[in-house]
Parts: sequence; structure tokens; C-alpha cells
Amino acid sequence: MNVSVVIPCYNAERFVGEAIESALSQSPAPAEVIVVDDGSDDGSVGVSESFGERVRVLSCAHAGVAAARNAGLLAAREELVAWLDADDVWEAGKLADQIPKFDDPVVGLVYGQIRRCGSGGMGPPWPLNPPQGDIFERLYLQRCFIPCSTVVARRQALIDAAGFDGTVTPAEDVDAWLRVAARWSVAAVPRVLCRYRLHASQISRNHARMLRCGLQVRERLADEFERRTGTSSSQRRELVAKIFLDDISRIIAERDLARAREATAVLQQAFAADGADLRRAIARKRLLASLPRPMFRARDALGRLFRHRH
Repeated sequence: MNVSVVIPCYNAERFVGEAIESALSQSPAPAEVIVVDDGSDDGSVGVSESFGERVRVLSCAHAGVAAARNAGLLAAREELVAWLDADDVWEAGKLADQIPKFDDPVVGLVYGQIRRCGSGGMGPPWPLNPPQGDIFERLYLQRCFIPCSTVVARRQALIDAAGFDGTVTPAEDVDAWLRVAARWSVAAVPRVLCRYRLHASQISRNHARMLRCGLQVRERLADEFERRTGTSSSQRRELVAKIFLDDISRIIAERDLARAREATAVLQQAFAADGADLRRAIARKRLLASLPRPMFRARDALGRLFRHRH
């Protein structure tokens, strides 16, 4: 099977050349590499065009990453499409490990692990033990565990899933993967396939919008989840709320209290008409996130003292 590589790019002059090199150096080589420039005002187009005929450059007006991915999806000529963000880098042998998975005709998408890298060094592989098979329910009830820059998918599967929806950015990736996973099996390669670059010029995400869009994606796929699991609407909404409550617990543990308060405010609005137990659980998180920071420092100090004595 041949592969089209799509690299959406916006003001990534410093990085896009390395991303392109990592795609072109794969063995087997991809049939084509398409850079979709999303209206960059730096030298991204020039860097991309310097690769000559080996790279096809599509220049678009700035419309966001979802629109850039859709433009690349429609321009791709091959049966499989691989996604690579302009500031990420593939590891050697990535495509060689993934393409054979599509010999199984029920597989619509294959992904793998990333390793985050930046000024602080290299992080551990993520996700651990990547799930595969019929993953729709698991993906619905977890934070997205499919890193976009590791994904190879059947082009037609993504087209049938309506591609990437910019109205739910930055959750447009999990929206697309869920729609594919609802109809296809998903395979995983349990090794690091991509280095995910952390850098200061990355776009800062609006966490409240991310949460709202994550909720919106799951509401749009509510019928599919309830049909598969036999849960009622209220049961499903409690399960969805738990995803984000667990995430808020993690954010509080990291002492990012402003972000935690912002997230609980979104949940209180989203679940205002749900059951009393759920509303109380959200209110407790809001109260915890509103405690003065010195109280957390005191609690941490007591915890360290307790561990020292035992």
C-alpha cells in the first residue's frame, strides 16, 4: 500500500525542514509528501519548496489546522494518509511498522507512541500500552490517547468520517478518531514512532475551549455510545463528567489552580441540569480549586513530615 504524508504547517520555518526530512527518509519511502501551508507569514513555504519535486506544497489562506488537514486529505492521491505536524519528527522505520497492519481489511487506523522532547530533555513513551481493536468506548471515556503525528489511516475512512471539524478545534483530532473507530478496528504499534517537540512558540491552548469542545464531541456521538453500551443518557453523562473531573484532580495536584477553577466553571455550566450527586461532585472540585495556595503548601509539608516519620 502506498502512503501520502500530509504536513499541515503554520509559521514553522524553524522546524518544518526536519519534519519533511524525517518523512522522506522512511523506508519504504512514502509515495508523496504534501505540505499544506496555512497562510504562514514566515519562511515556511520557502523551506518546503527547497525540497523540489519530492514535496508538493499547497498554499492556503489561514483557516486553522483542521482546514489544513482537510485540504491535505482531499489532495492526497494514495490509499493511506499519514499525518505529521510540522514541528514533530518521525523515527526511522515508522511507516515500515505501520503499513503491514493494513493487510487486515478491518483496520482503518494505526497509531503508536510519542516521546516528548524539549529543553528539559526527553520524556517517557506515551501512551503506555496503547489500546487497539474496537477502541471506540475506551476513547470516548478517556482523554485522547492517539497522538496525531503517529496516525496512518485509510483515506476513505477519514473521508467517510467527514474529515476534521474546525468548529471543535482543539478537539478536532479526537472527533475524527472516534468517528473512524466507530466503524473500523484500530491497530497500535507499541513503540515510539515520533518525537513530539515542546517549544515556546507553540500555540497556547484555551483550556476552557478545549473542555467545551471535548464535551461537544461526546454529545454528538452520544447515540453511538449509548447504542453500543446500553447506557441511559444520564448514565453516559455521568461517565463523561468523570473524565473531566479526573483531569481536574490532576490539574489541582499540579497546583494549576486558576486552570482548575476555569475547568470546574465550564463543568458547572455544562451539567447544571444533571443529577444532584454529580453537581455536588463538581462543586467540591470547584471549592478545592478555590482554596488559598498557602493551604496547599501546608498540606504538602504535613504530607512530607508524615512520610518522613513512617
